[in-house]
Amino acid sequence: MYKLYLLLLAFFLISNTAFTQVGINTTSPDPSTVLDVNGNMRVRTLGSGPIYSDANGNLTNSGPQVIAAGLVQANGTALKIFGATVSRTNLGDYQVTFATARPSANYIINLATIDCMDAGACDYDDPGITYYNRTTSGFAINIGDSDNGGTAKEDIDLEFTFSVIDF
Repeated sequence: MYKLYLLLLAFFLISNTAFTQVGINTTSPDPSTVLDVNGNMRVRTLGSGPIYSDANGNLTNSGPQVIAAGLVQANGTALKIFGATVSRTNLGDYQVTFATARPSANYIINLATIDCMDAGACDYDDPGITYYNRTTSGFAINIGDSDNGGTAKEDIDLEFTFSVIDF
């Protein structure tokens, strides 16, 4: 019986200390945390620069990154391009292909067209730009003009910019 008592006491002491808080540079760690650091913190495996936390609280120094970007003429010729190639596939349609495929198709696409009303270089009053067929290797773009509700959208070729962000 005495041995059982000692065994239970040892188990209680070990399990009690296994779930305590650790405080660094503090004598009273915050009871709601496992690790309480009072002062500057250094993580040796992270390089210089900003530090980001993901949805699970994991730290990394690789936050959102620009994967691809471009300024493309109406004929599909890229004036400025990074991380991708672009080709005009049809009237108003363009294909963006990444230099390196992404691990998933859940990246962020930003698109814009030139403002025809202020530029005076085109006759379109309501151009719109959208993407479709998003895959790990790229996506397609459609540019069209509507007459503000009277008829269906008409595909047009127009200068545009794009950027792709991933994290």
